[in-house]
Amino acid sequence: MLPPGDGGSHGDAGDGGETGGASASIDGGLGLGGSGSGGASALGGAPGSGGRGTGGANGVGGAPGSGGAGTGGANGVGGAGLGGASGSGGAPGVGGAVGGCPASPVVTADLHGVYSVGALDVWAVGTAGTILRYDGCWRVETSPTTATLEAVWAAPGGVVAWAVGPGGIAVRRDAGVWSIVPVPTTQSLTGVWGASAADVWAVTSGDLTDGGAILHWDGAVWSVSFREMAGGFASVSGAAANDVSVVGSGHEPDGDYASLILHWDGAAWTESYTCNPQNSRFAGGGFVSSLFDVWSVAGGSVWAVGQCFPPTDQVGFVTRAGVYQGALGLAPLLDFRSLDAVWASADTDVWIGSLGGTLHDVIPTMLHFDGTSWTASSDPNTTGIYDLGGSGAKDVWAVGPAGKRLHFDGTAWTPSP
Repeated sequence: MLPPGDGGSHGDAGDGGETGGASASIDGGLGLGGSGSGGASALGGAPGSGGRGTGGANGVGGAPGSGGAGTGGANGVGGAGLGGASGSGGAPGVGGAVGGCPASPVVTADLHGVYSVGALDVWAVGTAGTILRYDGCWRVETSPTTATLEAVWAAPGGVVAWAVGPGGIAVRRDAGVWSIVPVPTTQSLTGVWGASAADVWAVTSGDLTDGGAILHWDGAVWSVSFREMAGGFASVSGAAANDVSVVGSGHEPDGDYASLILHWDGAAWTESYTCNPQNSRFAGGGFVSSLFDVWSVAGGSVWAVGQCFPPTDQVGFVTRAGVYQGALGLAPLLDFRSLDAVWASADTDVWIGSLGGTLHDVIPTMLHFDGTSWTASSDPNTTGIYDLGGSGAKDVWAVGPAGKRLHFDGTAWTPSP
């Protein structure tokens, strides 16, 4: 996630966009005309002794036969994709969802936000109003806007989902259809998270006239819950309806610049500060103090990342429960490394991503904390990360420029088609 001044928690918000468009920057739509290889009714065939024959309704050649469900994996030849609904043996193969997947869409849009409800319920949003959903295979959703979407949140099952962006853009998915919903601001919306479909929070970056705001959706209307007098917000996350955190940048009551951390306990917002450059060599100006992303671990800590030169004169900044983290091997990894995204399944499984490029020979690959020490990934493909999300230690997603989608299975990060 990026500084609020840059228009959002995940990247440049753009110039406000326009409404009415469909997912621009996506070539091929749902790909290859729909049903994919070996799809719903290709090459057909009557019931055969070997099962579901080549290209048939659910696998290799037709309707169920006396010989069983088909050849290959658990979901036909190669699994759920290039085959059919149910086969014998093996894990799901290429393609994903039961019944076959369309060819993966060619996505050229920068993806700014990702949110995972579960292993087969993942959402990603980005430039040109792009909205993607993963249910075992990636699919393009019809978007009501061409504005950049910075962040996304979805309730279980995807019945209700929200995405937000510049100029007060908030779009809601209801019964499979996305539509624009009015909000009481024209500021850029930079983050969104919900405890339920009727309890959703969004934050704004602020502008030259007003500070950032925290908005709340009660199931019927958006209202302003809190407004920062000087500063803006970049991200929001929660572990429960009465445990919600917001981060950004602004000023302490005495006017000193600092990173902001706000917490909602179900009744009121409490404001605290970190990375205060007071008494540092940057106190007179030229310093950086901003948190770009936050993640709340259920039953654990609140992790936040950003940039802060003081107190260590490093670039990257990590807080846990509002306290600067520089021990356990982390401090040397923060030099010349801007930190833009954070996600954790537990306090012993924390991932941090960087959007920036190589600076002073430091390749900003992802950082990981296992509860004992911090390590930097050796995979150069884990650079250029806008956002992180996941459903568990063996199911983590990262998104970035030009449609980048990486998946971590507990062992390695691999590009997702």
